[in-house]
Amino acid sequence: MITYTTCAFMALEFYEVIKWGFENKFVAKNNDQLKNKVVILFAFIIDTMICFLITAFLKFHIKLARENKTTIENLEKKGQPFKSNYDINPNYNLKQIFGNNPWLYPFPIFCGSGKPVGDGITWETMQSVQERK
Repeated sequence: MITYTTCAFMALEFYEVIKWGFENKFVAKNNDQLKNKVVILFAFIIDTMICFLITAFLKFHIKLARENKTTIENLEKKGQPFKSNYDINPNYNLKQIFGNNPWLYPFPIFCGSGKPVGDGITWETMQSVQERK
């Protein structure tokens, strides 16, 4: 949420830089206002790149959490499709990590319904769930 708000403000500032540049035709030398606008332009470009990288990073790790895989398992398989033994279903996988209450997922609160499912030492597998049925 914060990332999109930041991008909106950066886009507005980028628009102001372009508008200012066309109005002043970039001919003034030793102009502090020009230097500030150029710094803001470069900051906008860098912030936009970081925004896309962090979004891709977040998407990748949410995918891993929903499939109950680790980054190392994913790298060992070199992108080939495989199903983890611990992948029961996406919703239960998230409950194992974040707890039973989805409203508390963004907050690291481990009390009551925010406590992750399980004891943290042993984990359910597909076989244990099938045996229980």
